[in-house]
Amino acid sequence: MEVIIKMKDKKIFWIIGIILLLMFTLCSVDKKEAGATISRGLSKSTVSPAGTFTLTYSSNSGATYIQDTIGSGFTLATADDLVNIQNGVLTTFFMGNSKSISLKAPSTEGSYSFSGTYTDIDDDQGTINGVSSITVGTSTTCTYSDWTPLANTKPCDTDFTQTREVETGTSCTGDLTQPAVGTKDCDVDDCTYSDWIPLANTECSGVSFQQTREILTGTNCDGDLTKPSTGTKTTGDCSDDPELTCEEKLGCEIYQKCDPTGKKCVTAGWVFLIGAAFVVLLLFKLVGGL
Repeated sequence: MEVIIKMKDKKIFWIIGIILLLMFTLCSVDKKEAGATISRGLSKSTVSPAGTFTLTYSSNSGATYIQDTIGSGFTLATADDLVNIQNGVLTTFFMGNSKSISLKAPSTEGSYSFSGTYTDIDDDQGTINGVSSITVGTSTTCTYSDWTPLANTKPCDTDFTQTREVETGTSCTGDLTQPAVGTKDCDVDDCTYSDWIPLANTECSGVSFQQTREILTGTNCDGDLTKPSTGTKTTGDCSDDPELTCEEKLGCEIYQKCDPTGKKCVTAGWVFLIGAAFVVLLLFKLVGGL
């Protein structure tokens, strides 16, 4: 019997074929590539014989199993039920991002190498990265921090003690100390002031008043300076000569007179009269010329 496949039926076959191909492709892709990173860190690069240090494993996996060859002679300085050391191999299991272990170094001096592997939460395995060795021995090179606190952070002439802390070295005598004296705000020469105000020649002669010098710059100054003073002004409203007119006392110009208060000069009335007369004469001249 002849089977006739219509165009519609062909489309259905194509769709089914594509779906099967996609399912096959997805199933053939690996579940996950190993992406965990485990590193090893040490609190010291050199440790004295039988001295203690901290070994830290850092992980970006949710749970990690460690098998690390650290060499014979290393023991736990602090008991830890999740850590086992046997025949120079350290094993531990931890959840989270890190695990710190306090270890005691061997009594034999030398350089010890670490090498190990991990297994993460997805059962992926890899090599532990990071610091891979430690030196057990006596270091004669000591390095120290800067002296602290700084002298310029303590009040002027105040006695205190500065310290330099040991940064590296295993046979150092300890932190260094020395006596010191504070220098903060000791320099008073940075103070500058304005001129004395008001000026003596702005106050009437014989009148007592107070002058002031204001601080312009400086952070440890005693404040604005003041002093008593006596005026020297003898002109204007400071004149006591009864024969002088108000205009003479105030030093008015020839075209000015005192105002009713006698405190200031104003334009005299006769100035306006002369101005008006000049305008009238000018107008007459203009009219006569027409």
